[in-house]
Amino acid sequence: MAVRQLGKNKWQLIVDYYDDEGKRRKHTKTVTCNGKRAAKDLLSEFEDSWEDAMPQETSVSQLLQDYIDRCEIKGLKSTTIKSYKNIRRQFDDSKIGSVAARNLTTYQIEKYVVSLIKDEKLNPKTVKNRISLLEAAYKMAIRNGLLRENPCAGVELPKLKRPEGSILT
Repeated sequence: MAVRQLGKNKWQLIVDYYDDEGKRRKHTKTVTCNGKRAAKDLLSEFEDSWEDAMPQETSVSQLLQDYIDRCEIKGLKSTTIKSYKNIRRQFDDSKIGSVAARNLTTYQIEKYVVSLIKDEKLNPKTVKNRISLLEAAYKMAIRNGLLRENPCAGVELPKLKRPEGSILT
């Protein structure tokens, strides 16, 4: 966060961060106010308003549906879209699907991963596919300026079991 004077009573508000891919992103706004202190007050309001770009009522399930809709427009294969929709339905059936997308935490996702493996006895690859779709939806929201952080970024997924190859004689 920074404030830069552009002229008499004209200030530029700068909010910068690093996205999931390590690229530096920057949002700016030019305002007119009296003094640096007033500009700093506006900066904190600007940061808060930018953070809240995603509506509170947007659920994780709706975020996934928005991502799937964009994938359809891009022209992904129908089998891929069908599997994405299936994963979204599975999120609908879980507790995570109804959580507000901007309130979802890494801890909640990790609890969900543990429940998928322990309770539902799913293969680690299946769990990874579900979380990868969720992560991609959050990356889309970040690219569009709706969110600042991806709660999937810090999730530790189970190691994939690689089948042992047989040695031919």
